[in-house]
Amino acid sequence: MHTASRSTLLFALAALLCTIIPHAAAQNGTALNLTTGTVGVSLGDSQRTTGLRLNYRDRQMQWVHGINVTLWSPPYDQTGGTVNGLALGVPVTGAARISGLAVGAGVGTTNTIAGVAVGALGLGAGDNLDGIAVSGLGVGAGGSVRGILVAGLGAGAGEDIVGVAASGLGIGSGASVRGILVAGVGAGASETLTGIGIAGVGLGTGDRLFGVGIAGIGAGTGGGARGLLAGGVAAGTGGDMMGILAGGLASGAGGRMTGVMAGGLASGALQVRGVALGGMATGAQDVRGVLVSGGYNRIEEGVMRGVTLAGYNDMRGTQRGLAIGIYNYARTLQGVQIGVLNVAQNNPPGFRILPLVNASF
Repeated sequence: MHTASRSTLLFALAALLCTIIPHAAAQNGTALNLTTGTVGVSLGDSQRTTGLRLNYRDRQMQWVHGINVTLWSPPYDQTGGTVNGLALGVPVTGAARISGLAVGAGVGTTNTIAGVAVGALGLGAGDNLDGIAVSGLGVGAGGSVRGILVAGLGAGAGEDIVGVAASGLGIGSGASVRGILVAGVGAGASETLTGIGIAGVGLGTGDRLFGVGIAGIGAGTGGGARGLLAGGVAAGTGGDMMGILAGGLASGAGGRMTGVMAGGLASGALQVRGVALGGMATGAQDVRGVLVSGGYNRIEEGVMRGVTLAGYNDMRGTQRGLAIGIYNYARTLQGVQIGVLNVAQNNPPGFRILPLVNASF
């Protein structure tokens, strides 16, 4: 008989034995042990094994140092053992903790996975996941993830993700992310993202972003951001932005924008320290820099220090610098206006409305 045939027959016999004794094993942890002490081969629900252990479904297992092969996962309230080595599910395996390599159609632990875990359908850790986890459908951890997550559909962690996470649909973290997130549809963190986030549709953080955030449709943060934040349609932050903020249609910052912001139609921020570009409009309350749009620039009850360029420059505060447009208006002008018609409300009568050039110092 060929070696491969003998191996197949031995495995089939072992699997048969595992299906014969599971009920007895469930009651008292009995097993057929070909061992010296705990070292050797165990068939059934033995409590402690060093070597090879084959069982239908673990209930009494305390620890395995070596290889643990199961046909099904333990009952949830009896998942209390540890596997150090290889946990192999044919098709499903599970334990309280797995350290080493876990492979099966489904893999799960109530506590920690440390090492490499591959689940063809699903993979999960009730607590932390440290290492590499790959699943054809979903992968997740109730606690933190440190390492690499790859899932065909969804990936997530109840707490922090530190490392790399990639998913065909969505990725989420219940806390912060430090590393790289890549998702075909959506990616997000409840708190801060430090690193790189890329999503085909939407990317968001509940707090801040430090690094690069890019999404096919929308990218945003509830707090501030430093680095690059870009969305195919829109990008925005609820707080300060330092770096580059760009949206295919619109971009905006709820606080101070320091750097460059651009929107295909419009861009705006509470304060601008740098350059704001808008296809049709830009707006701010306080600017030190440059505003450029194809249509309308507006300062609301603040100060414009620098250059504003648009068809209509509407400075409803103080303009200090240069305005170039077709129609320029300033409630208080301390600079120069160049355009077809220029209005400086603080100038003396007769000089408030002038063609071509108006000035006040």
